[in-house]
Amino acid sequence: MNIALAKGIRIGLVVLLWMPLVYTQNETIFPALVGKSLFARSLIELLAAAWIILIVMDPSYRLRRSWVVLAFGGYAIASLLAAAFGVSFTKSFWSDYQRMMGVWDLFHWFALVVIASSVLRTPAQWRLILNWLLVISLVLSVVALAQAYDLWLPFFPSLVLDATQVQATLGNPSFLAAFLVVTVLLALGFLARSMLEPDPEEPAVEPSASRSPQGRAARREQERRLNDPQWQGAFRPHLSRLFWAAVLLLGVWALFLTGTRGAFVGFVAGLIAMPAALAIWGNRKALRPVAALAGGIVLSLIVVFVIVEFTNAGFGGTTDRDIFARFTQTSGTEGSLGLRLSSGKIGLQAFADRPILGWGPENYSAAFNENVDAAFSEFATVDFDQTHISVVEQLATRGIVGGQLFLEMWGAVFRGVVRRRRSPREEVVAYAVLGGLVGYFVQNLALFDTPATILLWAVLFAWVAAQDRSEESTVEQPPKARASEPSRSTRGRGNLRQSVMGSPWGLGGLVLLVVVLLGFTLALTNQRAYSSAETFKQGLHRASGWTERLTLFQDSFDRFPGQANRLRQMFFEVTTSEWGDLTSTEQTRAIEMLDAELEAGLGAEPRNALLLLQAIIMFQETASTVSLDLPLTEASLKEIEKIEPLLERMTELAPDRPQTHEAQAIQELIKRNPLGAIAIIDEFVGRAPGAAAYFEELRELAEAVEDAIRRREAA
Repeated sequence: MNIALAKGIRIGLVVLLWMPLVYTQNETIFPALVGKSLFARSLIELLAAAWIILIVMDPSYRLRRSWVVLAFGGYAIASLLAAAFGVSFTKSFWSDYQRMMGVWDLFHWFALVVIASSVLRTPAQWRLILNWLLVISLVLSVVALAQAYDLWLPFFPSLVLDATQVQATLGNPSFLAAFLVVTVLLALGFLARSMLEPDPEEPAVEPSASRSPQGRAARREQERRLNDPQWQGAFRPHLSRLFWAAVLLLGVWALFLTGTRGAFVGFVAGLIAMPAALAIWGNRKALRPVAALAGGIVLSLIVVFVIVEFTNAGFGGTTDRDIFARFTQTSGTEGSLGLRLSSGKIGLQAFADRPILGWGPENYSAAFNENVDAAFSEFATVDFDQTHISVVEQLATRGIVGGQLFLEMWGAVFRGVVRRRRSPREEVVAYAVLGGLVGYFVQNLALFDTPATILLWAVLFAWVAAQDRSEESTVEQPPKARASEPSRSTRGRGNLRQSVMGSPWGLGGLVLLVVVLLGFTLALTNQRAYSSAETFKQGLHRASGWTERLTLFQDSFDRFPGQANRLRQMFFEVTTSEWGDLTSTEQTRAIEMLDAELEAGLGAEPRNALLLLQAIIMFQETASTVSLDLPLTEASLKEIEKIEPLLERMTELAPDRPQTHEAQAIQELIKRNPLGAIAIIDEFVGRAPGAAAYFEELRELAEAVEDAIRRREAA
């Protein structure tokens, strides 16, 4: 039963790897993220339940000492502490539907590292897992190429293929590029590995399976094939090489089509790191094929760059994002790079404000709005909920404690790879993993984690953690032998195991407890979160009228309050934009909902300036229904008074956002004070001349209202 349960967990891990292809197009909001995250949460919880039962039955599957796991665990605990002492524990713990990367998710990924590093015990098992990742990468590359060249693919929703950008099922070109960076480097490693002579001592059969007649026969067949020259040149190795070459070539092609510069830099960094690290720390026998392939790709990139630059050639397709053109047009003061550098500077200011534990994971938006200055409007008026620079993100949201542990975690992974010596073929795989991690780290200096990319991160971390088992025997002893001669590492915990396994009700009770806890988490977190996202999507697109929409929106908020704020903000936005379509009864109900949900939202996130802003905009819409050139009514005065304290709070949370000054100017217009509105606009534009275009329409409206008031007074 132990072996069967372990194999079941391994099958579950393979199923988990398909998560990047999950796309809830017609079911939920943010279909490229919500389904992926909840699928991963649910499956990891199922695997954790099975693993708990397994380690009680068979202590050999318990986690061994690993600096990687220890560092990751310390980082997860630091993140929880930062959440507890941050500006919003709710946002830190649950994140929101647009990101799905809260502390709750982080502990799931930590559990995945623990489970995978404990259950995947041989190089053959790990090669299988990594190659399944390459299968997923190949599918994503094909979908990306279909998007770029307007091709039809079965089994994929039309919305995916009709996307205006090359993003496959990941929702953003940058997310796809981050995934491809790692998998392409892994494919290069496996291709290089196939160029080395097989190691006769390399196990292809799990040691535990070799006790059975089938296992012994499989091992004999392996030895025969390794020593058979005809088999070594047969079709199967060539087919594998064709697969790895396809992953490599199509992945690089799709990577170019994303036009993502940070990912491209990460890819080149990984290409250089693989042979360089192998030459310094690794087995030199493995260096030649890695250096040859990496050097060939770098040379090919140079040739392609020259051709593109001198012939004006492109990659074709529907995308106009030429990656080489983007590099040549890169500016440190404009465009996305300029925005990231400015956001990084704001992140460092936020770190200085709260240096110990930071603002809390997923709370960078609050730090950004409070620390951004008017000059940022010279670039754009966009909102940043992530710094887009991973190291600065750690400092701003987790402080020096979390930032230090974040770097320690990466250092533990690096040491875990380079401190061991392996056979040449396994050494190639090890340094392909290292190259993939280097590429991931470098590209994340201009991005952030997403559910699909952190899956790669967790799998590679688990691979490194599993290396700590290599000095121990992974041969599974019969249960009786282990019970009679327990090792030092399990003797202290053996009493619990013996009491559970020795009682006829012990194992059944354990299984029942695990199933109850599993059902609790699946029903009260994952299912309710999915149902909330699904119900809100129905309210947006499938409701027959505003009465039904308001009911669905309210139901969505109530189903999972922990992640409701992003939905509340969207509710405020859509209600404001369609306010004129609501009946008077529906408007009354909408205002009542707005009051209640704003209070609940600010209770969960007191510094959520964007939620507050959308509420102000909606209130101002209801207060300005009378023509601005007519005198104020008593009802309008009451509505205006209701907005004033909200504006004061908004000024505290985001003092230099142009949206704040826009709301202030609109408020003056509603109060029939157009000169006051113009003064607010001029004061802000005086500090940020580049924001003049943003206020141009509002300024023209204020001038028109002033003219109307003068004409009325003159008459």
